[in-house]
Amino acid sequence: MKYLIPNTITIANLLAGCISMIYAINSNLEMASYFILIAAVFDFADGFAARLLNAYTALGKQLDSLADLVSFGVAPAIIMYKLIGFSMYNFPLDTDDLVGLWIYRFFMVVPFLLVIFSALRLAKFNLESEKESDKTVDFSGLPTPANAMLIVGIPFIFMDYKHFALEVFTLPILLSIVIIQCLLMVAPLRMFSLKLKNFAFKDNFLVYIFLIISVVSIVFLGLSALTGLIYLYVLTSVLIMSLKSQ
Repeated sequence: MKYLIPNTITIANLLAGCISMIYAINSNLEMASYFILIAAVFDFADGFAARLLNAYTALGKQLDSLADLVSFGVAPAIIMYKLIGFSMYNFPLDTDDLVGLWIYRFFMVVPFLLVIFSALRLAKFNLESEKESDKTVDFSGLPTPANAMLIVGIPFIFMDYKHFALEVFTLPILLSIVIIQCLLMVAPLRMFSLKLKNFAFKDNFLVYIFLIISVVSIVFLGLSALTGLIYLYVLTSVLIMSLKSQ
C-alpha cells in the first residue's frame, strides 16, 4: 500500500494536467492555469510522500516524468499557444498572402518547443538522478514545474493588469519568452532545489527564504507574481552558484 500512495498522487497530477489542457483548448486560460497549480501541488506531494514512506520505485519515477511532461510541458505550451494566437490580432501580418500564412503557421508552432525541451529536461534529470544521491541540493537546468509556473503567471497578469499586459506581452516578447525558457531548461546552469529534505531551517535556508518571498509577493500581487518569482529564482541560483565557484 505504501508504494501505491505516491503513485496515486502522481496520477492525480497527470489528471489535473489533462483538465488544464481542456480548459486551455477552450481558451479559459485562468482555469487552465489553476489546474497546473493543482498539478504542481500533487507533484510536490508525491515526492514528499515517497520520501516519507521510503516508497521509491522505478515505476513511480517513470510515471512522475510522464505526468510532469503533460502537466508542465504540454499544458503550458497550449496556454502559450493561445496567448501567441491572441497577440497575432495586433501584429501586422497578412495571412491571405502565402508568405504571411507560413510565417503565421511558424509562429503558432513555436510554443510547442516547450514540450520538446521539457521532455529533454526531464530525460536529463532522470539520467542525473541515477548518478547523483537523492540528497543533492542542486541540479542542472530550470525544472519543468518552475518553467510551467512562469507561464502560468502570464494569464493572471492579463487578468489583473490587462492594459499593462497588452503593452508588454506582444508577439515578439511571447516568442522570446518561449525561446529563453527552452534554453534555460537545458542550459548547464546549476539551480538550487526547492524540495525540503527535512523541516530544519538551517538545512533549508534558501528554500525557506524563497518561499517567504514568494508567499509575501503572492499575497500582495496575486498569482501574477509567479512569472517574476521564477525569474528571481533563476537569477538567485546563478548568483549563488557563481559565488560557490569562486
